[in-house]
Amino acid sequence: MTTNKNRDKRDEPATPPKIPKRGTPHHHHARLSSLYGHFARDDRVLIVITADPDSIASAVALKRLLWHRVHQVSIASTNEVRRPDNLRLLKGLALKLPLLSDVKIADFTKFAMVDSQPHHSPQMNGIDFAVIIDHHPPGPKAANDKNVFHDIRPDWGATASILVNYLQAARVKPNKALATALFYAIKTDTQNFVRQGQLEDMRAFRWVFPFIHPPLLSDIEMSPIDRSAFEVFKVALNETIFYKQYAFAYMDDLDHPDTLVIVADFLMQVVGVTRVIVSGVFDNRLIVVLRSAGLRGNLGKLAAQAFGSLGSAGGHRNMARAEIELDALDPRIAHKPAKLANFIIDRLSDALSAKKEPAVPRVTRPVRATPAARAAKAAFAARDAREAPGREKEEHPGKGARAERRTPESGTPGPEIPEPEIPGPAKPGPATREPGKGAPRRGLSNLLKNPRKK
Repeated sequence: MTTNKNRDKRDEPATPPKIPKRGTPHHHHARLSSLYGHFARDDRVLIVITADPDSIASAVALKRLLWHRVHQVSIASTNEVRRPDNLRLLKGLALKLPLLSDVKIADFTKFAMVDSQPHHSPQMNGIDFAVIIDHHPPGPKAANDKNVFHDIRPDWGATASILVNYLQAARVKPNKALATALFYAIKTDTQNFVRQGQLEDMRAFRWVFPFIHPPLLSDIEMSPIDRSAFEVFKVALNETIFYKQYAFAYMDDLDHPDTLVIVADFLMQVVGVTRVIVSGVFDNRLIVVLRSAGLRGNLGKLAAQAFGSLGSAGGHRNMARAEIELDALDPRIAHKPAKLANFIIDRLSDALSAKKEPAVPRVTRPVRATPAARAAKAAFAARDAREAPGREKEEHPGKGARAERRTPESGTPGPEIPEPEIPGPAKPGPATREPGKGAPRRGLSNLLKNPRKK
């Protein structure tokens, strides 16, 4: 009779290997080994980013991890860098960042992407990525290809935090420039941990802090605005419309899309403003930048619902962006500033009031006006009227008679012009619906999921 002590161990059932728990050191080492397994010594690697502090820092960190493990590592961006902080960051890293369109794809054997995903930009079409590391919500085809290394963590505040974990697992100490870039990336992408973030971001933030270079960090944070952007910035402030807690600005001709980001971030500092919608046209593209304060609602999902069927759209909970080719819009609005501005308001309102309705790829019907939309449209009409004060009498839509007033310039009757003042907050009332017009409109005052009722 054999006892338990004398029993042959070969008779015992094999114990399956334990899978490292996510977030543990063993998990980080396993992920690092898997990452290295996708590259060979003779590979020429191109890291593709959409340039911002998080993507720049993450790309340089990945380049450091691949040092001496591949033949060559280069970084290219889908967008031109014009923001002052990004330019100072590139200067501090001594990094030249060419445009993806200027890079010869055939010169590389492997491609990686950080802080973005292939479905975010049409420029990614035709590129087979071997590595994708991101913290945005996964796309429809994420993790379907087993030959692609996916590390997508939408509950993390910054991709830089993920790369810090890889540096820790590889026992790589970042130099001062890289540590400062990672520190600044985590700080900006989590908005000092007010926006989306978690304990892992704080741990990464604390880990890189002893290695940063404070003068370089100060130089990046206090980077001045270029004079070429000042005129556009001034126009944007003159065109801004305030309604309740919202600030809306539309600029027809932009010097660069990053100007919208600078304007949006500035307007968020205005007292009483918690929601910002800034838009404009650059290189035959309509660009919309959204900002909000608070933790409720999700701007990324809102942008995707409003503009995803027309172009690229998405982002985070408190910041989002959409880019639409003007050729994808109805010709009746494509090159008309006032109609484009109203189109943006209407699409955002429709995305909230009719989430279950299929997105309309082209504007083919009039959209019902909300109180805030009427206020914004009135301000745009008043501005257009001031630019052409001597116009003849004009028929008002929806009215049978012509309303007239005398213009001081000509002394002749002219069209009635709406006053430029924006009306105060409307009295709360039940949502209304026109017969046969679908779901009731919730109005611009509910845009972006207002965190508190007023």
